[in-house]
Amino acid sequence: METTIIQWNRQIKEIVSNPDSHQENENSGPLDEIQYWRNRRENLKHIDEQLENAELKAIVKFLEKMDSNDARGFGELATNIKSKSEEAQNNLLFLESLFEPCKKLEVAEPKQIPEMIPELLKRVRMIWHHSKFYKSNERISGLLYKISNQIIQRCKAKINVDDMLDGDVEKCIEDLNDAIDCGKRWR
Repeated sequence: METTIIQWNRQIKEIVSNPDSHQENENSGPLDEIQYWRNRRENLKHIDEQLENAELKAIVKFLEKMDSNDARGFGELATNIKSKSEEAQNNLLFLESLFEPCKKLEVAEPKQIPEMIPELLKRVRMIWHHSKFYKSNERISGLLYKISNQIIQRCKAKINVDDMLDGDVEKCIEDLNDAIDCGKRWR
């Protein structure tokens, strides 16, 4: 039984100690952040449900009676799961407010993006101000970085190399100017 508890501890710790540096690749956007927290909430919810299993509780109780250190550690881990689950739920509650504007951003033309910026920033500010876990500069900066990534991706998608090579100079200049203006307005 102790061997099983040790194995469960190890597996659960891997999920719980998932670093906050999630989705920090160069191309991740705000929708990736939302999806990350959705997945995290679901994973933690399933673990929490398993921890409520009567058979598991009986095993842990038995090992505690036998004065097992591993059983005590397992109890602390279960408490940590509840805490991380609350964090995931709270983060998702606030980040969901960005879902619709970011879905629109995902398909927007660079010249449409500047008019979307005030609404995006208003929602980010609301998250920063009201969220229990997104109050840190690091978390909000990470979220703004992801929005920047999405804006950059939209600008890059608009610039067509084939148009440049085919000699459609006016269209290329217009697309580049739209992208430059978008970047300046975002900054």
